[in-house]
Amino acid sequence: MDLVISRLSSIEASAVKIIKAADNEKKELEQQMNERIQAFDEETEKATRKQLDLIRSRLNDEMQKNLTDLQTATEYAIRSIENDYEMNHKKLAAEIMEKMIEE
Repeated sequence: MDLVISRLSSIEASAVKIIKAADNEKKELEQQMNERIQAFDEETEKATRKQLDLIRSRLNDEMQKNLTDLQTATEYAIRSIENDYEMNHKKLAAEIMEKMIEE
């Protein structure tokens, strides 16, 4: 009977060792997985930041081009209005005076 109890005790001790080893391995695997997740998150964040910077740069370039185009168009419109005024200011002034006199 003592032999059976001794064997059972030995088996139980071995089982406890196996369970502890499995828990340790589980903790190690969990730590490795957390490290991989953190590395992936950092890499993803870095790639996202890089992509956002590229998009911002493209949008800024496009905005600057649009602004330049708008400035060019505005300057052309102003020059056109000024030229029209220079060519027709006497006629326009005469029309204004005529309307003022009529009223």
